[in-house]
Amino acid sequence: MTGKELKMMRIGLDIKACDIAKKLVLSKQYISMMENDKRPIPEHLLSKWTALLK
Repeated sequence: MTGKELKMMRIGLDIKACDIAKKLVLSKQYISMMENDKRPIPEHLLSKWTALLK
């Protein structure tokens, strides 16, 4: 799953990036970089992130 796909899912669920950042214990800026495909998404974060969006 790409960062852009995660972003679209998050927006569709009306979840803010800062909420995802808090739950993953990351900065909002890092979430933004991953969502905009400027940083790779580590596998261990991807599974946690997708679980938050279900």
